[in-house]
Amino acid sequence: MKNPIYILLLLFSLTGSFAQNTDSLRSVFANTALPDTQRLKAIHSIAWKLAADDPDSAIYFAQKELAYAQKSNLKKNQASALNTLGVAYDNKGEYEQALKMYNESLRLWKETGNKKKTANALYNIGIIYRKKGNYPLALDHYLQALTIQEASGNKTGMALSYNSIAILYEDEGRYDKAFDYHNKSLVIEKEMNDEEGIAITYNGMGLLSLHQHNYIKAIEYFQNAITIYDKLGHKKGKAIALNNLGLIYGEKGEPEKALQYFTASFELKKETNNIQGMASCQSNMGVLYLQMGKMKEAVQSSSAALVISEEIGDLETSSLCYENLANVYAKTGKYKEAYESHVQFKILRDSLFNSENSKQLSDLKTNFEVEKKSVELTAEARIEEEKIKAAGAAEKKQQGIIIWFLVAGIVFAGITLSFVINRFRLTKKQKRIIEEQKIKVDEAFEQLHEKNKEILDSIYYARRIQRALITSEKYIERNLRELMKR
Repeated sequence: MKNPIYILLLLFSLTGSFAQNTDSLRSVFANTALPDTQRLKAIHSIAWKLAADDPDSAIYFAQKELAYAQKSNLKKNQASALNTLGVAYDNKGEYEQALKMYNESLRLWKETGNKKKTANALYNIGIIYRKKGNYPLALDHYLQALTIQEASGNKTGMALSYNSIAILYEDEGRYDKAFDYHNKSLVIEKEMNDEEGIAITYNGMGLLSLHQHNYIKAIEYFQNAITIYDKLGHKKGKAIALNNLGLIYGEKGEPEKALQYFTASFELKKETNNIQGMASCQSNMGVLYLQMGKMKEAVQSSSAALVISEEIGDLETSSLCYENLANVYAKTGKYKEAYESHVQFKILRDSLFNSENSKQLSDLKTNFEVEKKSVELTAEARIEEEKIKAAGAAEKKQQGIIIWFLVAGIVFAGITLSFVINRFRLTKKQKRIIEEQKIKVDEAFEQLHEKNKEILDSIYYARRIQRALITSEKYIERNLRELMKR
């Protein structure tokens, strides 16, 4: 198990050099003798570098940049600050606020007549709509950006827009269309000899193939990307592609080969100070060691991943680590440790489960309660209707008895007694039906609740792969944004 002090030292090494660079840029911004544009460029650099990994700090600096640009009436700098704010809010998951910032940025870029930046703003708005699940509006903004890029001959922008449209179609499950747009992007990137763009597109095509469980093609695309990343010395991109290859071979039942890829990915993530990526890799390795029957190594890898994930507050990786440790301890006869690990796993799993699915289950239960109440009210309404009809019939017959013979009254009394007995039996039967309906509805709800939970549990266990896909998609998105800024 890695010592927590080691983790802290790693975290400090990650932030140390950046802190020095930030201090230097802040001193530039604080120097009132420098031109406004130079000062704004310095604080913009700080905010932009923080936007992905520390969005709260990025918002602080971008707001300072925006205020100063507004004071100096510099529209281009205002638009840049608003764009950074949009990216930061996007990374925080505050999509409405991000949309507001991007739209303000778009308005200013249009006023300044900057076509390239206008297209970039439209592109960013498209990203937000895609994340919100509004695919028609996302596609509309991507196409608006693409129209501007095509008119201005911005091939880099065109290639990036094609990739983004491909990801959009992939989200919709329209895989053929997604491949078409990835290929359009690839053609342009090869024409321009844009190797970084080619690698990003191969990564996207690999993810698309992985979504379709086409492992042969996915392996081919990821290996193509790795070849380019090696040539460019791009360790972060290579680490993600290696991790994805590890997942593929793990799914194919080749744990030894999968372990080779996870180990290589881990070493690169360590070199690039990707703390969360290291934890994820070691967690994956722990699962493989368990499959291979290497219990000691399984405990070591899972425990090391657990230290990191708990240190950085990564609940999902922590839960996966506890799950694997529980399985390892159970298989080695350490039932006390297995129980303790399982308890921790269940606490974290339920926390994640509840936060993501409580509303869905609440809605499900509400629907059943409404249905159950509807059954009860319908049955009760029928009984009341029968009672009203019976009362009317009884009154009519009583009037007939008064008019006719006393003997008929005796006969009616007998009929009435028989009717009351029948109504009593009918009411009793209706109550029994209602109770049976209640029981059936309750049982149906419980069965559906359990079935739904089983489905959600299976989804949860599949997140090991899905999380890697999301991580890769975030990496692609970040690189597309970086290339857009060129």
